[in-house]
Amino acid sequence: MSSSNRPEWSQRPVTQRQLRYLKDTQTVPNCPTCGSQANSADGTFGIRHDCCGLSSWNYKPLQTQATLDARKAAHAAFDPLWQTGAFATRNKAYDWLSEQIGIPRKQCHMALMTEDQARLVAEACENIKENSNAP
Repeated sequence: MSSSNRPEWSQRPVTQRQLRYLKDTQTVPNCPTCGSQANSADGTFGIRHDCCGLSSWNYKPLQTQATLDARKAAHAAFDPLWQTGAFATRNKAYDWLSEQIGIPRKQCHMALMTEDQARLVAEACENIKENSNAP
């Protein structure tokens, strides 16, 4: 299957085995707003957690919908750059990205970014597309 036809990792259903592993090895996140443990429900794509308007999947910390949307947009802008060869390797693309948004390379992962950092990713990727100056 070509990469363009392959579903995103977050869109692939999880197996019952994966769900059991998550439940056995992870703890339900606490809500940063009210301090209580988040509500959890099994879903097709894993375990969804929510509380006070915040949500997450598979035991990750709760985030606002705006943060989740910004990260999704960041992936949509960034992934095609390294997937289509604008950079020699994926690692080189992330090296470039960490410099563009001003964060250490080890922290340059979409799941770790704040909403503002994720928005900077989309801006940096648009700039490189407009200027066609990929290293």
